[in-house]
Amino acid sequence: MKLLLALTLFSAFLLVGCSEEQTNFQLSNPEVFGYATDIEGEWDVNTSVIVKGYTLEEKENNKFQLRLSYTINLVQPDGTVQKSVASKQVNEQFGEKIADYQIEDQFKFTSKTVGKYKVQFIVTDETGAQTSTIEKEFDLE
Repeated sequence: MKLLLALTLFSAFLLVGCSEEQTNFQLSNPEVFGYATDIEGEWDVNTSVIVKGYTLEEKENNKFQLRLSYTINLVQPDGTVQKSVASKQVNEQFGEKIADYQIEDQFKFTSKTVGKYKVQFIVTDETGAQTSTIEKEFDLE
């Protein structure tokens, strides 16, 4: 009886330890940097965010398809939201499974207001039908 219990526990630990790790679809490490251009009141903003836990579609010849879409919103100091200041569809193939993917984008906007702004990243895993959002605050001076 003790041997059966020990074997059962050992099998459970083995299954849990060897099973493929499931990760949740998530965004991390948002980065935002804004700077004035040569045109008065015009700003360039560079953004990036790391995406993890997405679903890769396995294709023939050991290729893996990544399908994401994203939208970036800009929240001004007064709370006004400029929707879709940047957006894109990502459709890339890789020769191996990749654990994370970095989205980088740049957009321009016009404002004479300096202060604390926010960028909202809204990213959708098109294959896994999941969406995740993250914000990053930044200063324009």
